[in-house]
Order: sequence, then C-alpha cells, then structure tokens
Amino acid sequence: MKRSALLCLLLLISTTLFAQRKDSVKNSIRLKVEAINKEKNYKTISLDQLQFMENGSDGGGSVTGYFKDNRLVKIVRWIGVSYGFFVDEFYLDKDKLIFVHDIENMFEYNDSTGEINYRAIVMGFDGRYWFNAGRKIDESSLGHNRFDGDEANAEKEFLADVKKYIPLLYKKYKLGKK
Repeated sequence: MKRSALLCLLLLISTTLFAQRKDSVKNSIRLKVEAINKEKNYKTISLDQLQFMENGSDGGGSVTGYFKDNRLVKIVRWIGVSYGFFVDEFYLDKDKLIFVHDIENMFEYNDSTGEINYRAIVMGFDGRYWFNAGRKIDESSLGHNRFDGDEANAEKEFLADVKKYIPLLYKKYKLGKK
C-alpha cells in the first residue's frame, strides 16, 4: 500500500515538474518571438517559388528571410493556391526552429452561385507550434489543415522546410553582401 502511494506521489511530482518546465520553455519562446516581431531593422532576402519549390504553385509563392546582425531570425513562406493562400512564419534562435505560426486563408465561396469571391478572405486554419531542441513540444490550432490526415506530420515537415530554406537564404544573403 505504501509503495503504490509513494509511486503515485512520484508520478504526480514528475508530471507537475514536466508541465512547469514546458510552460517555462514556451514562455521563453514567446518572449523571443515577441522580440523578433518588435524589431523593425531587418535585412530581408526573398526567394521566388522557383528557387524553393520543385513544382510551382498556381498562385505563386515566396520565402523571405529576416536577418539581424548577420543571423537569420525569421522566415516567412507565402504560397498562393487557387482557393486561397498559406502563410507560415518560422522563428529561429541560432538557426534552430523555435516556433511556427501556420495560417491558411481561403477565398470566400458562395454555395448558391458556385462562385469564388477573391476579395473576401476567410480563415481556414490558424496553428501555432512550439519547438525545443529540434522537437515539437506543443501545438494549438483552430480549424482543419493539411496535418489532419494520418500521414501528415507537422513536426517533420516544418523541420525539413527550415532545413531546406536556411542554406538557400544564407547563400543569397552572402551573395548580396559582396
């Protein structure tokens, strides 16, 4: 009886400490993201869709890197599709992914006429993903997106995207400094 009570107590303590640690890491990330967003004096480098996509998107696309003190701190990817557009903001600390804000906006569709209103935008998805030491530690979202399926994995896709974009952006950044 005493052993099971002790085991339950240890389990409760370890779970509480883990939750507090995660909240502390998320708060630290939030402060870094806020600082990145407050800064206004960035050197920006952009890639068009042919520089970062194998197959172009019907609505175009771009990746923009934000550099401060020769360090890449933020990447914004914009991809247009026939029904709307995606915007992903990747936040970095020492070239490591710490946060992703993933947004899917759709053009308003009129069911009765079957027409798309390209001037009216409806939020289809708003997701936030926190990363620490190369691993996703938490996420929150509203709506449904491409990661809802069984095969989709936000962690793997975002880490692969950043791994691909960082060298492309640094290369173009260094070329522009010559």
